[in-house]
Amino acid sequence: MLTRRNPRALFLGFTVAAASAVSAALLALPSHADVAARPAAERAGSKVLGQTILVAPEGHDGTTRLASSHKPLATITKAIKLAEPGDTILVKGGTYVGAAGYGARPGRAGAPIRLQAAPGERVLLKGTLQLENADYWKVSGINVTHNPAGGRKEFLVKFDGGTGWEFVDAEVWGSVGVSNIMVSSSVKNGMPRAYRIADNCIHDNDAVGGAFMNFHNIYLMPGYNSGPGVIERNIIFNSENGAAVKAAGPTAATGAADVKIRRNTIARSAAGVIVGYASRRVEVRNNLIAQQVVRAPAGAQYVKNYDAAVIGNHVSGSGNKVVSTALSGFPKLINNTRDSSAPVKGALTKRIRPAYRSTISCSGYKASRTVAGYGRFS
Repeated sequence: MLTRRNPRALFLGFTVAAASAVSAALLALPSHADVAARPAAERAGSKVLGQTILVAPEGHDGTTRLASSHKPLATITKAIKLAEPGDTILVKGGTYVGAAGYGARPGRAGAPIRLQAAPGERVLLKGTLQLENADYWKVSGINVTHNPAGGRKEFLVKFDGGTGWEFVDAEVWGSVGVSNIMVSSSVKNGMPRAYRIADNCIHDNDAVGGAFMNFHNIYLMPGYNSGPGVIERNIIFNSENGAAVKAAGPTAATGAADVKIRRNTIARSAAGVIVGYASRRVEVRNNLIAQQVVRAPAGAQYVKNYDAAVIGNHVSGSGNKVVSTALSGFPKLINNTRDSSAPVKGALTKRIRPAYRSTISCSGYKASRTVAGYGRFS
């Protein structure tokens, strides 16, 4: 992985099982650890719902769904199109290029669809991952970065609509658009419900040329009747012309509702969290928000309202609050625009001076004990 501040490869040391080669026995569906961990509700007697679909760089997309349990496909895109409720897409380590996610079928509560990296192997998608109406999709260990040959995209990972989906244990970085991860709604796919983004490292929005405070790491605009949603235990850094998390749309027409943003480690952003317009019941809790860095575009007028970890931007929605925050490097916890009719409220802030091992890598943001109870590692 590369960042604009460190040209060396950086290792994401979060959550995968102990490293080992994926043998034929491991790939056999009955012995796969993930299948063994499935709850009883996903089983029909002793028969497990669905099958394993393998993906490998040396695979072939002419493989059928039934044959893919022992003859890998070549692309994540093809696997997503073939997957049915109860299936597990197991992706071997390597780099995959292109836009993935179109044509996905919804899973079911008792038969989710899993898209995951093979145990101990690092998967990198250079391009985008976009899932629409992805009911009960569980995506884990699929790292995504910008493909320079693919031009500008406004997101690297996007979920539009969908109930019960998760995106976890991944690294997403290097967007040159408005966000690294986007959560949205549409007439076609409805509003996201019961969704979760957790245990990821999301960093380096590299977009340039836009207006001030335009480029974010996570952009939440799932709709005012969406939720519940959870954004938790992520490391989020380097969005100096935007927020680590923005819970608002570009206009008052859309925003977020009933979402908890908790126990994230946030650093090097112009703002930690933005709550805007009619977004309602957004709870920001037990986060570590530190190291404000503002990188406004040339000629932009700096807006003093953004001198805070949490910004209330023209807020009219009720129930938005910030509690139990560890704060460093920001002049204040909250600042609301004067026209906010229902300002974001906050309390229980602890001023700290976190000591990070590094501020250029995912693994470097484990802070000292002085911030116990706050952030990703609390």
